[in-house]
Amino acid sequence: SFQKLADILENIKQNRDNMKKALRMPMISLIVLMFAFVFLVMVVVPKFKGIFAKLGSDLPLPTQVLLTTQSVLSHYGIFMLLFAVFIFFLHKRLHSSNQNYRLKSDKILLKIYLVGTIIKLSQLQRFTMVLAELLKSGIALTSAIDNAVETLENEYLKHKLLFVNDSIQK
Repeated sequence: SFQKLADILENIKQNRDNMKKALRMPMISLIVLMFAFVFLVMVVVPKFKGIFAKLGSDLPLPTQVLLTTQSVLSHYGIFMLLFAVFIFFLHKRLHSSNQNYRLKSDKILLKIYLVGTIIKLSQLQRFTMVLAELLKSGIALTSAIDNAVETLENEYLKHKLLFVNDSIQK
């Protein structure tokens, strides 16, 4: 039974690694797309800005938005990039050190379209596989839930499942 549980946990780790590999290429593509957009806005749009100024007529809304985006990025782009990097590292630090922040951010993560569903289903699949194996081994339900919850990474789901376990014990 412990061997079966070890196999399940190893399978979970392997699935997580495969998911990371599968998401690597889309992430790289997204980053390249963002750099290409910034390049176009910062290099190509200014060349057309003079042409638009010579026309002197009212520009369509999408063109105005593009010119405003170019202006904002050229004046504040470095600050926006530094702010985004700061927020990223602040989030990582708070997520690793602050339980309340982790609970709230994991709850928000579960509300993101499609991503939240994937995370929720994978976490619950992991929980139920481990719980089923622990129950087959003859471990009491409340102890099995406590142990199975520890395999989850999402703090919000952990919190909710531990609340269910507390309700069962009462």
